[in-house]
Amino acid sequence: MSPLLLSEMLQAYLRPRASAAWILAQRPSFGAVIVMVMAAVVISALISVASTMIAPPLNDAGERVEVLPASNRLVLLALIDFGQLIFISFIANAFGKAFGGKGEWIDLVRVCGWHALVSVLATFASAVVGVVAPGLSALVIVAALLYLLYMLAAFIAEAHGFASTPSVLLVGMVVLIGISFAIALIATMLGYTPPGLPS
Repeated sequence: MSPLLLSEMLQAYLRPRASAAWILAQRPSFGAVIVMVMAAVVISALISVASTMIAPPLNDAGERVEVLPASNRLVLLALIDFGQLIFISFIANAFGKAFGGKGEWIDLVRVCGWHALVSVLATFASAVVGVVAPGLSALVIVAALLYLLYMLAAFIAEAHGFASTPSVLLVGMVVLIGISFAIALIATMLGYTPPGLPS
C-alpha cells in the first residue's frame, strides 16, 4: 500500500467530504472499484485471521470457540462487501435522485467502494484494541461503526452535491428502518418465524 494511498485513507476519517471529492475526481472505473473492494475483503480477512490467532475467542467456560476457516471467512466477507456495494449504491442513487441529488450511479459505486477500502483502518484499530484491551473492544467497535455510518453519509452527500451530511444521515436511517420493516413484513406474510420465537 503506497504512502499516498494510506494518507488519503486517513484523510477520510479527518475530512470525509474532501476524501469523497478526491476519489470522485480520480474517476476510477468500475473494475478499479471492484479491486478496491477485493483489497478491503482480503485485508479484513487477514486482520480477522491474525486477531483470532493472537487472541482466540473463548466461551464462558474458557474453552476456545471454533471459528470459520480463513477461506470461508474470505468468501463470506466478499459476499457481504459486494452485496453492500450494490445495495447501498442503488438505494443511495435512487433516493438521492428523489431529493434532487446530482450524482450518477457510478459515482455512488465509487464512493461506496472507497468507503469499503478505508473501513479496513477501523477494522484494524478494533482488532488491535480487542487484543490489547479486550474490555474496551465492544465500545470501540460501536464507536467505529457509528463513525463509519457518518462517513458513508458524508460520501453520499458529496456524490450527490447535498450541503448537509446530517440530513443525508437522517434520511438514510429512516430509509434503512423502512426497508427493515418491509423485509420483516414480507417475511411474516411468507410465514417465516425467527428462531426462538413462537410460531
